[in-house]
Amino acid sequence: MAPVSIGDTTAAMHACTAMLAALHHKVVTGEGQNIDISMVDCLYSLHEHALPWYWASEAVGEPVRMAKTGQTIVSSAPYGIYNGKNGCIAIASMSENRWYPLIECLGESCSWMKTDPRLGDVPTRSLPENTAIVHEVVEAWVQAQDSVEEAERKLEAAGIPCSRVKELDELATTDPHITAREMNPKVHQPFLGPVRMFGSPLKFSETPSAIRGYAPFLGEHNREILTEYLEYSPATIDSLYTEKVLYEAPEVERLPDELNKEQD
Repeated sequence: MAPVSIGDTTAAMHACTAMLAALHHKVVTGEGQNIDISMVDCLYSLHEHALPWYWASEAVGEPVRMAKTGQTIVSSAPYGIYNGKNGCIAIASMSENRWYPLIECLGESCSWMKTDPRLGDVPTRSLPENTAIVHEVVEAWVQAQDSVEEAERKLEAAGIPCSRVKELDELATTDPHITAREMNPKVHQPFLGPVRMFGSPLKFSETPSAIRGYAPFLGEHNREILTEYLEYSPATIDSLYTEKVLYEAPEVERLPDELNKEQD
């Protein structure tokens, strides 16, 4: 679990960045534009390890699936990821007005939760020794359902915020919402072929953001930057390589031939 409400804060930071970019565009052109920020897009783009590992390994053979980490939070309940027969479901129900509907949904065997003093209100339920009680009961109920889809259906009918947890394979490749939001487009990566990459969570009506090209190799643009922007001479750049001040990946030397093959 993240130490903050990561969906809220991340979306806000992306929104701030997008507004600054749109403001710059307005200063330059005089035109305003619509900004579209999705919390899902922002959270999706934060998978700095799991999704890139999956996509890169998928491009060369069998995709690598990173292990899952922490599932519940000790200071809120029910708030976390709960295991079911065929997967997991996220449940986040902190408000007082949803507590009794949740208990009704859990069934008659859980009616004791309505009068248990340890679970009397949100602050009391948020004590670590009491959240453990709620987590245990909720997970037992989820486990007793035929599927996490069935648990999701019942909880949604009761007005409890929840969502089936999607597997990494689904998120990485087939999820229709992620695809519709253009968050996992394929880009041709030299020496690998088509590889999925993160799309931009910043969506603009007038200045659409997009992937500009393949992921560059280490040192690929050394000469371009030093020559065009810092006005180094070719001899000076060569000496920096000789003195091992500069470095470039071995692929850089073979890159022109690789790019020519793609064009052909």
